[in-house]
Amino acid sequence: MDNTGTLVVQIPGIDKQFRLDEWVHGRIFSAVRYGQNQSATVNAYSYIQGQTVPDGGGSATERDTNMPEPARLPVGWEALIFSHQIEPAVAITLADIQDVQTKALYTLKVGRNVVYEAPLSRLPAGGGVSIFTTANATTQVNNGNPEPGSRASFLIPVNLREMKTFSAQSIFPSALSLSAVRLFTHYLEGLIKRPIDTV
Repeated sequence: MDNTGTLVVQIPGIDKQFRLDEWVHGRIFSAVRYGQNQSATVNAYSYIQGQTVPDGGGSATERDTNMPEPARLPVGWEALIFSHQIEPAVAITLADIQDVQTKALYTLKVGRNVVYEAPLSRLPAGGGVSIFTTANATTQVNNGNPEPGSRASFLIPVNLREMKTFSAQSIFPSALSLSAVRLFTHYLEGLIKRPIDTV
């Protein structure tokens, strides 16, 4: 008797079924750097380890990205994304956060299609800006804690398929005026399927 039927789901708006036992919860992440007077568009997910971190960063390490290929998932990979978070570097000032919040727009594109365009606090994540201080006085900031059931998450997950290009862009209608060069990491969180070595 096959007891796996409850693991197969159909998501409205996506023309296929998904077997949940083939997927894991995870994040695809990509760091970018903003210059003090950043005005040019910056593309996350456009590089892999060993390549240059946009914009003006050094050689990327495993802390900067876990992308297996630039701007797309390779053959055998797929993702159902329910939130997009952006986490600034730990040492950032609140004034710089406010500058980014009031001047930057973020987009997610799949192929040529814009899925959304929004400021930092309106991205599909937990919603709002989340700030907390640890016991050693380290302040951490992001645009909301991820929660797939949140009203600020995607109602229907974004389906990233193998070999289909995607990008997360930072767009600046007016130039930033940051106190220093700042690192920001984009996280696309959801269910991720990738090839499993069964040997």
